[in-house]
Amino acid sequence: MTALACLVLVWAPALGEARADRIPPPDYAGSCTDAGCHTGLVQRAVKHDPAAGGTCDVCHEATNKEAHRFKLTAEGAELCFGCHDAPAGKNKHDPVAQGSCTVCHDPHGSANRHLLPRPTVAEVCGDCHEEITKDLRYLHGPVAAGDCTACHHPHAADQPALLLGPSRALCLKCHRSIEDSLKDQ
Repeated sequence: MTALACLVLVWAPALGEARADRIPPPDYAGSCTDAGCHTGLVQRAVKHDPAAGGTCDVCHEATNKEAHRFKLTAEGAELCFGCHDAPAGKNKHDPVAQGSCTVCHDPHGSANRHLLPRPTVAEVCGDCHEEITKDLRYLHGPVAAGDCTACHHPHAADQPALLLGPSRALCLKCHRSIEDSLKDQ
């Protein structure tokens, strides 16, 4: 799935909520979520703090209040890194490197932990990385269990392929039974 398609999946529900007949008056003192326009954003099980707190202006700046037009206060990852620490590691996951956090995270809220647009990490990873396991007859245990993050960091890492550590040491954390046989090699 392309990054654009992923963005459409994440943003389409939120964008579809606002309707011209529900635009609050320009002098409205409440937030976007309590005005009745975007209440669905805060009815999700997992809420991003600015959306939950009605502090939409952390990310959105009014450009024309009468017409209910806004722009983001920053572009790409800079918007997210204004509050969140940038992931450490010399190797970045492509969406992180491109400043496209919303490929994997809904910026307002989600039914899923970590503001993911899909119920499991494996489904989110699979939206872009389905080719990795497509024709494999056997899957590594964590992959088969849908636990990509057992071995890979989702944002950035110093190791290739975003591994959580050097490959041999990482594998031996779980595969202890073969450690002795590998010591002689």
